[in-house]
Parts: sequence; C-alpha cells; structure tokens
Amino acid sequence: MKYLLKLNLASVIFALPVFAAIELIGNALRISRISGWEHGKVERLITVLNIAGFILTGWLIVYITRRMLENRRTSLVSSFLWFAYFTLFAYGFASLFPLTVHEDRPAPVTGLIFIGILILHFIYLAVVQLFSIFLAAEERK
Repeated sequence: MKYLLKLNLASVIFALPVFAAIELIGNALRISRISGWEHGKVERLITVLNIAGFILTGWLIVYITRRMLENRRTSLVSSFLWFAYFTLFAYGFASLFPLTVHEDRPAPVTGLIFIGILILHFIYLAVVQLFSIFLAAEERK
C-alpha cells in the first residue's frame, strides 16, 4: 500500500513539468497581455524555461525512480499514470482561469503541438526510467 502511494505521488510529480510547459506555451499571449511585455520576449522566456525544464525533468525522473520508487520495474507504471494527473491539472487550470479575451486563444495548430509534447514526454519518461532501472541493476552486479 505504501508503494502504491509513492507511485501515485511520483506520477503527480512527473505530470507537473509537462503541465507547466504546455500551459506556458498555450498562455503566451495572455502572459504577454497581462505583463505588458512584447510577445517575442515572452516567447523567448518560455522557450528558455521549457529547455531548462526538460533538462531538470530528466534529472528529476532519475532521482525519483532511484530514491522514491526504489528502482523497481513496477515504477514504469508511472509512465502511464502521469497522464491522468496531467488531465486533472489541465481541467482544473481551465476551470480556474477560463479564457475570457478572444485574442488570447492560441492558434489551432497548437493542439497538435501539445499532442506531440505529450507523446514525447511519455517516451522520454519511459526511456529515462528504463535506463535508470537497468543501470542500477548493472551497478549491483
């Protein structure tokens, strides 16, 4: 039971970086309007934050897999579980902060970019977890 709670907590943590990245990209126009910064500056800042988040997420995946999930093979289940928490976060954010200004809506192609980001996050999470698990198994030999 304790491991199940750890697995769900890890899945919540794995959902947060991709949620933040997608919300930043989707709300770039809103951030620009509210902050008063020009849109190009906001886009560059979001790009830098997403690249830094991508690098830190890799470290976070390894750390959580090794420390919290104890490098068990069952920790790969969190590669799937994070999507449920991501969906809850996205629904909650959309409910709390609805788009009220029509100009803040992202371009229609942004949805395809989001789908690509979600697929790549799943692959990235699974591959990094696999490497973490199998490298730890090699270290024990």
